[in-house]
Amino acid sequence: MRFDTFGIVGYGHFGQFLASSLARHGKVLAYDADDAMLEHTPDGVRPASLAEVAAADVVVLAVPFSALAGVLREIRDLLRRDTVVMDVVSTKERAGQLLEEILPPDANLLATHPLFGPPSMVSIEPGLRVVVTAERGPAAAAFREFLEQELGLEIVALSPDEHDRAMAYM
Repeated sequence: MRFDTFGIVGYGHFGQFLASSLARHGKVLAYDADDAMLEHTPDGVRPASLAEVAAADVVVLAVPFSALAGVLREIRDLLRRDTVVMDVVSTKERAGQLLEEILPPDANLLATHPLFGPPSMVSIEPGLRVVVTAERGPAAAAFREFLEQELGLEIVALSPDEHDRAMAYM
């Protein structure tokens, strides 16, 4: 399975970081509720409407948890059947429930928490870890493989509860 277009919803620090990293692998479309966030995008990243972003092969939700349910409701009916929806919210149990409750039952889902970020990095580097707490659908499985093989990320599988307990401990 090929992933040629990546949609980023939420163009804050982490959304920008992901966009620039993914631009080496395909076309990136970025959306933010605040248009001013999209005034300066690097080569390979284009500001787009939410509908355009939701039609990408992969849609990454790089929004705070407080905005997650609203964004999911907005994109629910805009997604293609084979689009992968990936969240990067740092608390997983409730985020996973929202993905399951709001998106269609056949949506391809990948619930993740990247254990890296933009404060000290320019782009994704091989060997970095990402926790996956839920995966549903063949396109989501193929995208997890893309993360491993193309980006060189190490996937750590945990239940949402195990993840949240470990993050609370830290």
